[in-house]
Amino acid sequence: MMPAPGKAWQTANVPRGRVQMNPFENLKQIQDQRVAGLSHVNLAPGKCTLPLQEAIELMKQWKEEIGDDAEKFAERVSRSRS
Repeated sequence: MMPAPGKAWQTANVPRGRVQMNPFENLKQIQDQRVAGLSHVNLAPGKCTLPLQEAIELMKQWKEEIGDDAEKFAERVSRSRS
């Protein structure tokens, strides 16, 4: 596969960040303190000792219990963490 003509940063799918010369724009970006959310639970290979089918059933059961409730999800994660 041949690379596209031009410099890599010009043809990238995700553009390289650019420095803003406007100090107010920079302050706005500094103040934007978004918090990441968690929406997936993975069973770690090696730590999960359940057979595959049992693990799948467990995940389905959790999904039924939790639904789309963020508080129930957080509670399940905190109980299952090890």
